[in-house]
Amino acid sequence: MPGQGVFAKDPKTESSKRRVSVNKALLDLLKAYQKDQQDKGFLCADNNRLFITWDGKPMFPNAMSKWFTNFITRSNLPKLNFHGLRHTSATFLISQGMDVQTVAGGLGHSTSATTQNVYSHFLQSKDKQAALLSSSN
Repeated sequence: MPGQGVFAKDPKTESSKRRVSVNKALLDLLKAYQKDQQDKGFLCADNNRLFITWDGKPMFPNAMSKWFTNFITRSNLPKLNFHGLRHTSATFLISQGMDVQTVAGGLGHSTSATTQNVYSHFLQSKDKQAALLSSSN
C-alpha cells in the first residue's frame, strides 16, 4: 500500500538540512558499529543508513525509541523518551555556555528565537544564577 512502511522524504524546512560536526571518537565508534553489523552478516555495504535490519533495509523509526525505553527501564534511570535526548543535549550545551544561535542551528531551528522560546525556562534560570554570582563578588 502506498505511503506505508519505511521511506525517506525531505525534511520539513530547508534549515532542517544541516551538517553536524562530530569528533573522532564518535566516528570511530560508528565505524566499529558498522563493522560489527557486517561481521554479524548484516547487508550494509551499500547502505548509508546507521540503523538497518539484517537484510540492509531501513529499520522502522520507532525501533530506536523502543530500544531506548527498554534501556532506561533496565538501567533504572529516570523516565525519558528518545526525543527527550534532543532537549537534554540542547540544555546541556546552553548550560556549558554555548551560544543560543549555535544551539539553534544544531537543532534545525530557523531562528534562535524558537530556541529561546523552547528553552526560556532554562535560560531564565541561568540568568538568575549569573545575577547571584555577580552579586556575590
